[in-house]
Order: sequence, then C-alpha cells, then structure tokens
Amino acid sequence: MDPSQSGSTAAETRPSGHLISRDVVHEIEPIQTGYRWVLAYNLINHSPGPPRSASALDAQISQFTEALTRWQNLQDEPHYLAYPLDHQYTDRDLKLARLKGGDFYQARHAAQSCEAHCKYYMLLGNMEMCLTNQNTEDEMEDEAVLQLDRIVDPQGFDLLIHSTRTISTTNLLHGQSYEDRVPDTQRGGNYLGNQYAEIDQFFKDSTLIIVPCHWILNFLLGSSFTLDSLARLTTKLRGFIGQAGDSSFRGLLLQVCQSILGRDYAKDEHRDLFLGPVAVSAAFLKKSDLFHTIASNIKGSFDLNHYSALGGLICFDDPSVQEDDLNTAITKCGKIYRIHENINAFRDGFFEGHPTGRTNCNVLYQGVRIFIEHFHDNNLLINPLLVELLSQSNHQGPSKIYLETLLRKIVESAVSNFNLCQYATYTATRTPPNQSEASSRSRGQEGSAISRKLAGPVKAFYEYTSTCQQDLPAQLLQRIQATASELTAEQSNGFLISFLSELIPVADTSFNEAQTCIRALITLYIIRTVGHEPKKPTDWTRLEEMYTGSHDNDISRTNTFLKDPETSYYALGNESIYDLKFSFHDFKYFDFEQKGYWGPIAGVTKTNKWWEEQYSNWQSRGEGALGAIKTLPQDRLKECLGDEYDMVMDLRMVKIVDDAVVDDAIQGDNEEKADGSSVPQKRRRGNSE
Repeated sequence: MDPSQSGSTAAETRPSGHLISRDVVHEIEPIQTGYRWVLAYNLINHSPGPPRSASALDAQISQFTEALTRWQNLQDEPHYLAYPLDHQYTDRDLKLARLKGGDFYQARHAAQSCEAHCKYYMLLGNMEMCLTNQNTEDEMEDEAVLQLDRIVDPQGFDLLIHSTRTISTTNLLHGQSYEDRVPDTQRGGNYLGNQYAEIDQFFKDSTLIIVPCHWILNFLLGSSFTLDSLARLTTKLRGFIGQAGDSSFRGLLLQVCQSILGRDYAKDEHRDLFLGPVAVSAAFLKKSDLFHTIASNIKGSFDLNHYSALGGLICFDDPSVQEDDLNTAITKCGKIYRIHENINAFRDGFFEGHPTGRTNCNVLYQGVRIFIEHFHDNNLLINPLLVELLSQSNHQGPSKIYLETLLRKIVESAVSNFNLCQYATYTATRTPPNQSEASSRSRGQEGSAISRKLAGPVKAFYEYTSTCQQDLPAQLLQRIQATASELTAEQSNGFLISFLSELIPVADTSFNEAQTCIRALITLYIIRTVGHEPKKPTDWTRLEEMYTGSHDNDISRTNTFLKDPETSYYALGNESIYDLKFSFHDFKYFDFEQKGYWGPIAGVTKTNKWWEEQYSNWQSRGEGALGAIKTLPQDRLKECLGDEYDMVMDLRMVKIVDDAVVDDAIQGDNEEKADGSSVPQKRRRGNSE
C-alpha cells in the first residue's frame, strides 16, 4: 500500500502477521480498515542428515512385510491394529495426500507394505475416546469407550456404513495417555447437592489402521451385520469403482464377496438373501466365474431388490454373466409365484438401467425375443411364459402381431410341456385371493368374469392350437389329462370348474381325447371336492376315538372297550372321569350316564354321532359340487360324458358300491328326521344298554 495515496503514516500502514496452525480451533475478528491476506503453508521439518535412499526405503518395506507375515502366522492373530497419528485431521482432510510430516511418511510406508504383502489393508480413521467419571459414595470410577466415527481408504473415500464403529483399546499399537491431556470437549459434572454428576470427557485422534483382508468385512460392518448393511457397503464400493476406477476398490469388493461365500448360515434362505449383493457385484465386475459359484450355491431366491439391480446391469447383447447361470439364479427356487416376482423385478430393473427400452420398440422387441429364446425350453417357465404371451396378445396394439409371432415360436414346446398344476398355480398369482373365492360363489356376470381370470387363457390357447398343426389340440388335451392329478385339493376345488367352463365351449367334443379329458377332469373334481362317502359302522369299533396319551390301566381298559366291536356300554370307575373328559372331545361322539346332577360319570355308551357328522358334511359337499357342475354348458357336457352323465350327476363314483348300504343310510336318516330323534337307529351286537 502506498502511504502517499491515502495520507497515512508509515506506522499506520506497517503490515502485521499472525502464525496460526491449521488444525487448531481459532477465531478471527473482523478487520476495521485495510485488507486481509490469508496464506496457508505446509511446514516441513527437514531433519539433519542425508535423505534416505530408495534402497533404504525398500529395505524398510521388506521389514514391514516380514512383520505382517509374522502377524498372519500367529495362532490368535489380532483382527486389526490401530496406530494413532501425531496430528488431528478433519473428515475432509483425512486422506494420505493431506497428512502432515511424519504422519504422511508413516502412512505411505504402511500402505506400500500392505500392498506389497497383498493380505492386508491400510485404512485411516478418526476416533474418539469417551472417558466417563462416575462419582460414587466411595470413589470415582472411570469407564472408557473408544469409537471410530470415520473410516476411509488412503484416497479418502468413506467406508463406514454405521455412524460409529466401536474398537478395543487393546488393539492400539501404543497406548494413549489421557490423564494430563485436556479433553477436546466435555459435558456433565454439575453439582447435584450431595455429589457431582458424571463427567464425560471426549478426546479426538486420527489413526492409521491395518486390517487383514479376510477380516475386512467384519471390521467394517461388525460380526453380526444385516443384509441391509451388506447391500449398502457393496453399493458404496461399486460407486467408488465408478468414480475412481481404482483397482484397490475392485479387490476390496471381491474380498467382501469371498467373505460372504465363506460364511456359515443357519438356514438356506439366509444364505440366499446374503448372496444377492454378491451376485449383483459379480455382474458389475463382470466376474462370470464368481456368478457361476453363486448360482451353484443358491437354493431359493435373492431379495427382489437384487434381481432389479441385476436387470439394470445385464446387457443381453454382451452379457457379463452366463445366461444359464442367470436362468438358474431366477428359477432355482422352483416356485412359480416367486419366479414370477423375480422376473418382474428383473424386468423393472432392466427398463430402469436401459431407459430407451420403454420408448424404443426395437430395443424392447430385442429384449423380449432374447428372453423368449432363452427360456422357451425351460419346463418350469414355459407355462407362465405361455400365460403372459396369451394375455398380452389379447390386447389390441402395435405389439399384438409381434407377440403372436413369439407365441408361434413356443407353441409346440408349450403343448408338449404343458402342466395343469403349474398353469393353475401361475394363473392364481394373477387373480387376487378374494376374487378367487368369489368365483366359486358368484355365477352372475361379475362372477363369470372372475371365473375367466381364474381359468386363465386356456380358451385362447386351445383355439390357437387349432390354427396350427392338426394334432396339437389333441396333444394339449392329453397333457391336461395326464397332469391333472398333480393338482392340489385347493386347486381342484377352486380352479377346475372355472377351467372347464372355458374349455368345454371350445373343445371339439367329437374328439375322443376331448371326451376322455373332460370326463377325467369332472371325475377328479368330484373325488377331490366331495370325497368318498363315509361308510356307516356295522359294529361298535371306535378306533377314531382311541386315546394314546397315557398308559394308565384305566385308560388302557377304556381303549380296549373302544376297540371291542361287540360292546357298546362301559361302566366307569371314578378315577377315569377326568381323563375321559379331556381325551374324548368332551364326549362329543358318546352318550354318558351321570350319577346325579353333579355326580361322577357312571358309564359311557357308543353312538354313531361321528359317522352322522361325517355323512352330513359329505352330503353338503356333494350338493355344492353338483351346483358348480350345473353351471357348465350342459348340452356339451352331455356330449362329452355320454351315458356317464347320469352317473356323474348322481355322484356314483364316490358312493359306496353296495347300494343296499347307501339306501339303508339314507332311509335311516329320513326316519331320524321323521321321529325327531337325535340318534339314528343302530343295529347292536353283543352287550347293549
């Protein structure tokens, strides 16, 4: 500044300076006049003596790696070691390039040694020691907690997933003395009237950390980490690779993946979930061999988020993993509903990772074509694939012709591999459960629409096969009949009638295959839904009421009585009363004789109540099944069933063959209703009441 221009004296304009360390908290007051210049310098202490030669540094690195090898060979090796640095660093400055003086040379020396050894990582961290002074009546007790609130690699990339990571003071290479040190912050210590409150003193340090490669996962996440923590770590590492492209992050991510593969899991489903982030990382790193290992180890499915992430990474023109391994990862669980969810998640991720796929029809068609060509021979997926193509091709739009072309590619495989059970399972995933239940109750316009959803596009499929090869419809009917027995009882009850209501109107009833198939489905429906008629007991054996929970002599005598086909009445002793009450459904199927209103049970008489209940339930199921069958097109049903139509409507395939027994049961039931008796007439043999 020129004093002559401002009229000031030389003393007034004499510059002044202050030297302030950058890592010390300080305050600068605002200036009143003039200008402030702030110059920052890194001060280097040049120690006396000649500079170290490259050979001397190499020798030190060799000594350091030998020490790491001795560490590696220890029987109880420490899981990590921390070496406090001389200076404190802010989170922004915690990186190798910004360390000062001896900290820089020590950290660089350790990093080069770990890299040369290949079995250790060098990290940097900011740690905080919390000393709590607890005032008791007798003495003061100190509690110490040491935590890392930042962990970075030498480049400064943050690797800490949780807010803090607690470490042990026994893993510090040299102990820190806090007795004569002023804490960085302090809280508590207020006087409470008779003593002082606890005092928490916080001491902050920066530290160099060395961790064995095989322990890096547990060091970063803890020994009991969650799936979410693992997913966040692998996502962060993949992001660092994208930013820095450094090979060290690739090695770190691979080490994390290998650690997950080498862990033991209590349940297969736990292992499958934790393999999800590893599979995504393998696809990201284009490690097809690692992905193959994952596909070989999985028993079920990943989390859906990881299928979505896979979809965003896979490019079908140049896939980073083998297509067979990807197929295995999606379908290994063997459950249609879950495979459906996996494919949908993969598709959503594919569109998110390839945004042009939603607007560019060529990209979309190419993806669908590759998907179809890859999965059309998969026996497990052919039925869901068929349902999806048929359902989508029913909608008018520019894709209709293209989808029909794809359908023609798989139609032969779809017919030869058609499985009615898998088909029913998949169509159920497309129909809400409440609608599935309503379809069996409602037969109006709304109920018919629900029934069509539950039956799936079987009508469109049969009609489509009729336009292809001449023998395809007959082959389809044969496959339907051959796989119908695999249906569960629930599917037989809720799905078969809806399926028949769509198939019967379009099936050519002149085909012997059509008649045989529909007859078999009707018979299966009645047997599975109604069940065989319960036979009326002809003696007094009551094995269904056997009690095996005790070896008491009285219970054994009671069981002997229950197995006796000739005896209907049994006189009891007082000691058996409570066992019988709790063992035989409170005498639901027995008549009992009691001494007085509150007296003990004197005897038990066998009845036919158990059979009556079973027979009544059977009749109700039969009425419901016939009502459902009557909703089918009766004229075409008669053409298929022929002379067996009357037998079906009479439920003869589930009735007892001896008509005399059936008629006697029905007659006895009518007589019971006529005379108002609660117990039907019984034919007793042997001892009677």
